[in-house]
Amino acid sequence: MKIMDELNTKELVKLILNSRKSLSVETTEIKKLAFIAVSRNDNSLKYGISVKYRNIPESETRSKVFDDLEEIKQICSSNDLIPAIAFVLYDEAEKEAYIYLFTIAQIEALADKDSTKDVIKKVECGIQIKYGINHRTEKSLLDLLNKNIDCTELNTNSIDFTRI
Repeated sequence: MKIMDELNTKELVKLILNSRKSLSVETTEIKKLAFIAVSRNDNSLKYGISVKYRNIPESETRSKVFDDLEEIKQICSSNDLIPAIAFVLYDEAEKEAYIYLFTIAQIEALADKDSTKDVIKKVECGIQIKYGINHRTEKSLLDLLNKNIDCTELNTNSIDFTRI
């Protein structure tokens, strides 16, 4: 898998939402939102989804601060949408991608719980998700995230099937 960028991150999220999450997904021009997703089972559930991504080279710390949650909530409120985030994390050293899907209400609730304080916490400018210590991805932190947030994991390796 190549390093994530805005375009391939959005395409990956759209694929996951359409194929695995029973959502009908359409791109939108609404500021801060990449998609509007509607549940195929209950069309009253309409999500405004902001897509975020982070590539992690071996030399960088393992966390992400979401500092625009209030703005996303306001935008979704004025468009009658449930505010949600799709966060794609790509660990370059491990060649693994994790796609986390959550509503903002869900992440705010998790930031207040003692059981998730090691991975999700409120910070001065927003909410931080921590998935490693210093420059190492920690399996225990990822496991705790995976128990509390919808996660799709993609593993890749260096074998290129087009060259075999």
